[in-house]
Amino acid sequence: MAARPGYEIVARIGTAAIRQKSLRQTGRMIALADEYDFRVVSPREAERRGGTVCLDVPHAAEVCQALLASDVLLDTGRA
Repeated sequence: MAARPGYEIVARIGTAAIRQKSLRQTGRMIALADEYDFRVVSPREAERRGGTVCLDVPHAAEVCQALLASDVLLDTGRA
């Protein structure tokens, strides 16, 4: 029952529209990473890319600490 509203939203909007928005957002993230010289380790090709963009950021541990301290949601890829 908890998931029902989510199913209704997907049915109303459609998966194609959701995918297009995801591609716009991930494309923008990749463009910004390129602008700031961060190495993108996710696939760049839209047909190979999911909804996540992975970056290899210099001094990642320190960057993660600063972002987490500012309540930014992120995944460091560590267990």
